[in-house]
Amino acid sequence: MFDISATQIIQAILAPAIMISSCGLILLGLQNRYSFIVNRIRLLNDERRRLQKQLVSGKELDYSENIRFHSVRQQMQELTTRAFILRNAILFEIIGAIFFVLTSLLIALFFFIPHEFVQILPIFSFLIGLVSVLIGLLFFGRDILKAYKVIKLETQAEE
Repeated sequence: MFDISATQIIQAILAPAIMISSCGLILLGLQNRYSFIVNRIRLLNDERRRLQKQLVSGKELDYSENIRFHSVRQQMQELTTRAFILRNAILFEIIGAIFFVLTSLLIALFFFIPHEFVQILPIFSFLIGLVSVLIGLLFFGRDILKAYKVIKLETQAEE
């Protein structure tokens, strides 16, 4: 085997931990955002049901309620799209974290099986993790761009 100490092996195995931690921080922000959007969809859905109940019971909606009803429907469509985008971002960040953990395991494996094939596996695993994190961040950026549209819908309905 190699002339490497246990400390050096542990240091090499823990090197991808920085990326695991960064994925965790990104996931924390994404999950908070996702939870807020899901809760907002539920609140808007309750409001939509209340307004629909009025329509079904034969009561006519006044002008402001009618505008609000259409605004709620549009907001729900946009928020549902955002929830889908954030779900994808979260999934790609989780996949990235999994590949970074796998990278650590493959580095450890290389110290026990010093073969060329085993040596390149951690590199591929790390690169797949990085690509996954990048895709997750691109979804996150897309959500940021869409967030403004929902705010615009809500403020325009008020005018």
